[in-house]
Amino acid sequence: MLVDTTVFIDYSRGEKKAADFLIMSDVLLQTSIISIMEVVQGIEEKRIVSEFLKDIRDLGIEILQINETVSDIAFSIFRSYYRNGLRIEDSLITATALAYNQAIATHNVKHFALVKDLDVIKPY
Repeated sequence: MLVDTTVFIDYSRGEKKAADFLIMSDVLLQTSIISIMEVVQGIEEKRIVSEFLKDIRDLGIEILQINETVSDIAFSIFRSYYRNGLRIEDSLITATALAYNQAIATHNVKHFALVKDLDVIKPY
């Protein structure tokens, strides 16, 4: 299952439900490098960035990189849905989920629900 930025933001704010989801999940959790970058962008202190990245490693969450397949899918998705509010970042995250055949765990259901063939799950 691909974990979206919204779950990590909740986790970094100390939300118990987010922590429980990430810690107690019985499925392999993965995320896009774009989600990691979005979280890091919102953190002001370098120390907290290091702690967040350590938590991701300690939780065993695999970070999926952007490759040519992801880029091609993202561009197609973006062209189809940007007028409906789908951002470049969400296009890349969606494409990562599709390329790796993963459902996406998010609270940003509105944007991701635009894309057919994407399994969108609200995790808590």
